[in-house]
Amino acid sequence: MTLKFLLAVSTLLACSFTFRTADTEVITERRNGNFIVYLDERINPCEKEESYFYGYNYFENGKAVWKYYKSAKKDSVVSDTNGIKKGQPVLLNQTIRKYRYNGFLVSKEEYRKGKPYFFDSQNGPNGLIEKLYFYKTYKNQTGSYFYEIGMPGSLKTFWYRKGKRGWKSYPA
Repeated sequence: MTLKFLLAVSTLLACSFTFRTADTEVITERRNGNFIVYLDERINPCEKEESYFYGYNYFENGKAVWKYYKSAKKDSVVSDTNGIKKGQPVLLNQTIRKYRYNGFLVSKEEYRKGKPYFFDSQNGPNGLIEKLYFYKTYKNQTGSYFYEIGMPGSLKTFWYRKGKRGWKSYPA
């Protein structure tokens, strides 16, 4: 086997993903579009058996444009799991609040139909502020969103979008 062949095969394997669909069928392919992710009561990705919710991660050419990440262990997460049985997930469609150990509200995350809608976070009473408006897209570009970031009284605005340099932040 030649080095070029081995490189091509390893690149192909690196760009392939295995994921579970809603009916737990296992599929391997290069990801494009929205894919189901199962979430626990802290809105952390997990296996379906441990989940209360499900939502969607967005991929383009096998790379995540937006995906769910684990919550910091030091944060308490408030979600409404009333009437939801573990292992029988429902579509995430609520506002999640995350608090620090001292009771300070760190972030408020609103999800609609399993996708992020609006995030508002602040790192301490006078700390960094981030506001992400997922419902505002750049020229209807799927995966793009508008956001503000900075210190209280001096927020800067950006678009997270696909441009000449790929998926990055560009000044608004």
